[in-house]
Formats: sequence, C-alpha cells, structure tokens
Amino acid sequence: MEMYLDENIVFPLGYYIAAQLGVDLNPAKTELAERASADGLSQVIAPHFYDYLCENPKDTALSFDDYFASFVDSLNVSNK
Repeated sequence: MEMYLDENIVFPLGYYIAAQLGVDLNPAKTELAERASADGLSQVIAPHFYDYLCENPKDTALSFDDYFASFVDSLNVSNK
C-alpha cells in the first residue's frame, strides 16, 4: 500500500509543487500518463490526481484528508 500511495499521490504532489515553482507542466503530465498506461504499473490514479491538483487549488483552511476525499468523490461517476 505504501508504494501505491507513493506512486499515485506523492509523485503527482511533487510534480505539482515543481510546476508551482515554474517547471514546465507538459513533461510531468506526459510522464504521469505514460506511467499510468505502462504494463504492470499501478499509477492509474496519478494523472487524475495531478489534474485535480492543478484545476482545484487546495484552500489553506481545508485539511488534506478532506481535500483528498473531494478528489475521490470527483472520481465517483455515480455522484455526477
């Protein structure tokens, strides 16, 4: 589980922080998409979480747990 969280949550967070510091976004998005589509890798959530981070900046008053729960809810198509 630790490796899964690292691949799907920590990597996108790192890329997001790098993007906020001015690093070009396209390589990160491409790498996350490639990792998600590669055989045997479990990084299918990573590109979606990265997009969510970019499109839904976290309010400082919101806990990360609540923010992440909102992300998970956004993936649930039955809620839409």
